[in-house]
Amino acid sequence: MKKLIIALALIPPVASAECYMRSVTVNQLSSKIERTADIVREVTRVQDQKQCTVTFRVMLEGNWYTALGRARDKLSVDDAQLCARAMDLGRARVLQDIAGSQVEATQELVCTDQDIPKNRVVKVGDQIRESEVAPHWDPAKRQSFPHRGMECRWFMENVSLGAGGIAHNLGIMCRTKNDQWHVLEKWSMGG
Repeated sequence: MKKLIIALALIPPVASAECYMRSVTVNQLSSKIERTADIVREVTRVQDQKQCTVTFRVMLEGNWYTALGRARDKLSVDDAQLCARAMDLGRARVLQDIAGSQVEATQELVCTDQDIPKNRVVKVGDQIRESEVAPHWDPAKRQSFPHRGMECRWFMENVSLGAGGIAHNLGIMCRTKNDQWHVLEKWSMGG
């Protein structure tokens, strides 16, 4: 009996691992806008924010379609920047509505006894894991690129401003170790 107790005492305790599902969904639009014309921008004040509404025409596959984009942000954001975001949203919406898209999804179960990374707001100089920030919205900017002799990537953040407002931040992070990234630069695109 003593041998059994000693043997059990020598067995290390089993670590409990947390598991989570990592899923990636990529929505690729199946067409490209050939031309944009007849752009009309209107900036208005909505409560304590301003909103840019842009209407325009786009040519897709040889046909003209009307598009509409809206973006809202705090009053201090530049009108041109706000309207550029509204235009991007309008382009994405018309592409989705008219041309459709292809959705590719992958899932994998990841189990670890380490802390599970969660998306968070980061500061320049922070050391982070890649999965603590969202990838850039443009698939063309999701690949690594050399910058100052390091492997770097674009990232983005969506920061809640309260009352339904969201600010969008872009940044550059560079790999310092195998799974560690240094937040090198970050700037606000507004909300």
